[in-house]
Amino acid sequence: MPDWKNWIAAAAGLAEEQIDALKRRLDARIGSEPLHIAAYDGFGTPERLALTGRVLEAPGLRAPAEADSAWRNLANMYRRFESDEIAGARVRAHVGGASYETRTDEEGFFSFSIAPAEP
Repeated sequence: MPDWKNWIAAAAGLAEEQIDALKRRLDARIGSEPLHIAAYDGFGTPERLALTGRVLEAPGLRAPAEADSAWRNLANMYRRFESDEIAGARVRAHVGGASYETRTDEEGFFSFSIAPAEP
């Protein structure tokens, strides 16, 4: 990739980081939108349980209803795509009476790799 493309990509990434940091500061002062945990498919074996997902702001998201029009579904789809990630959020999982905690990365993703005490 030519150097100017690398420079533009780096500048865009830095700009996004700065905007996200400003947004987090504003949210801390005036409050943020409700949060949504998008849980992805996990898997497990007798020795290990893997859980992943993402924490997002959920502005106006609600569960789909049978009576929703195509326009409402389209608007809700856009809201899901456009929702902002939450970096540094604490996420807790409770498995078999034990509690595990992690934090989301800069894009709002989290993962757990849990070795349960008992299968």
